[in-house]
Amino acid sequence: VCSSDLVVTSTDVIANTEIHDFLWKADGKKDRGVFAQAAYKVKPSAVTVGDDELDEKGNKKNPWQVDYSKYVPDLIVYCQQLKQQVQQLQADVAALKG
Repeated sequence: VCSSDLVVTSTDVIANTEIHDFLWKADGKKDRGVFAQAAYKVKPSAVTVGDDELDEKGNKKNPWQVDYSKYVPDLIVYCQQLKQQVQQLQADVAALKG
């Protein structure tokens, strides 16, 4: 249960999240996403912190991970803010035309 009923209007999480194109080390496939270490600074609740411990094959036992689903509420807020901006711009254009 939450202890706050604050309506969120800030789009800082999305604005401050860096998206990168990269190649996976495991198979060389191209992908796009966030680097967990950078995402942790912006949205720590979306990141599972890892470490540098390696298994017998040289792979990280506990890699850093990002749960992209944790970004959904911030994306909704971002879309809501964009919709408001578009509606205001449409009203401004209509007023200028009228």
